Amino acid sequence: SGPAELGMLIAESEEALGCGARQLFRFVSGRTEYEADEEAIAALTRLTGSRANFREIVLALVESASFNHHAE
Repeated sequence: SGPAELGMLIAESEEALGCGARQLFRFVSGRTEYEADEEAIAALTRLTGSRANFREIVLALVESASFNHHAE
């Protein structure tokens, strides 16, 4: 086992997909998530797992209602 195998394990991990989607949401929205954002994060996780390209994933995020929510 080596770096390539580790990369494959991470890429196939549901936990890693969820973590990546959550971090992308935080980065793009510029805030931490609220409970109401969990649906959008779950949708991002599914998109990431479907092997969508990065552009499709970011477009789905910025088109979501969660992205348009601004903290006061």
